[in-house]
Amino acid sequence: MVVALIVIVVATFVVVKQVYWVTSTSEIQTKELDVPNRLLTTIQAADREELSNYEVLDKQKGVYRLPIEDAIKLYVKKNGN
Repeated sequence: MVVALIVIVVATFVVVKQVYWVTSTSEIQTKELDVPNRLLTTIQAADREELSNYEVLDKQKGVYRLPIEDAIKLYVKKNGN
């Protein structure tokens, strides 16, 4: 009888621990990991802007920013690769 009681208590403890772990993991996922990072989103938007637009950086030195696709095409055309 005592052994059966110990087994029931241990089994209950294991089940409660598993339920707690699953619940807390789910809460962390929805509250922390699924929330978009505002700083990262801002940086990515700035990067997309720089990689997709033309801009004069230094006209005297002839330094310009090109969209990345155009820069790749010019590089391949110049270097033949």
